Amino acid sequence: GRPAAPDEHCNIFRANDRIIDHATTMLAAHRMGVDEETLTETENEWAASYPAGPYPLTIAVMNTLLTCAGMIDEKLLPIPEVAKDFLEDTRGNAQARLFQAWLSSEVFNDLRMIPGLVFEGEWQNEPCSPRLMVLERVTALPANTWWHLPTFIGGIQEQQPDFQRPAGDYDSWYIRDQDSGEFLRGFANWDKVEGQLLRYLITGPMHWLGLIDLAASDPDGTAISFRRSAWSESLLNNEPLVYPKVKERKAVVTSDAHIHIHYLMSRLARYQISRFSTWDGEKDGTYFYHLSPNSLERAREQGWKRALLWSMLQRG
Repeated sequence: GRPAAPDEHCNIFRANDRIIDHATTMLAAHRMGVDEETLTETENEWAASYPAGPYPLTIAVMNTLLTCAGMIDEKLLPIPEVAKDFLEDTRGNAQARLFQAWLSSEVFNDLRMIPGLVFEGEWQNEPCSPRLMVLERVTALPANTWWHLPTFIGGIQEQQPDFQRPAGDYDSWYIRDQDSGEFLRGFANWDKVEGQLLRYLITGPMHWLGLIDLAASDPDGTAISFRRSAWSESLLNNEPLVYPKVKERKAVVTSDAHIHIHYLMSRLARYQISRFSTWDGEKDGTYFYHLSPNSLERAREQGWKRALLWSMLQRG
């Protein structure tokens, strides 16, 4: 590979910690029993957090991440003690927890998360070794240096092409291109499988979880350059992220029983308030709920009292 040219990193998209807010949304949604169609709409809202990434943070990805972190069970219900610890933790600790859950997981299969690929047959791939190989290569790059993503991928193709294929077997994995229906077999399709996996790892999980900054040639473009973020050393050393403490926001309650919650409000308070409320979506880092007879009755059936809601709103 090579360092990126100045015009290849003139629009920078720094790593952020919004994934912990998206995780909170999913925990609350599962606890509230939000339907699948409503949940799917949140994917579009999450995309605003990662504008340069070509791969979306999806409901399936988030559920797998929460499973790896031990926060939800096989029925997707939050595990109370673990979820509470996550929601009460500092933002830095919470981000590091999600990163480590992904890094060490054999359940989170990055290859099978790539949109547009269809996997058939009984073959199995090993997800950890490609992840660790990319991390080793990324951490070997000079600090504070933008690197050109296509040539980085090209360098791995030249030097270590079989990084995820036992004995260089490019024929026994049945992977189809969803659009064309074509089976992507043989080394000729390396870029459509291995190359895609490398792009996914760097512009997907490594960016969502705070390890990688991305950059593009124009403000609305897809990332073509990357560098290690200011948080990368802490994340790789399994240390909490350290950054200036932010002031928690308060909930805004309107006269027509709508509740607006900024993402910098206590995550535990948002999770608890959601149990009394109906989810109305997210925009620009604000989460919208409203109170209704049905939502209050649902909370009552779960043993929650209205006095607790008013207390949380006043405290939040």
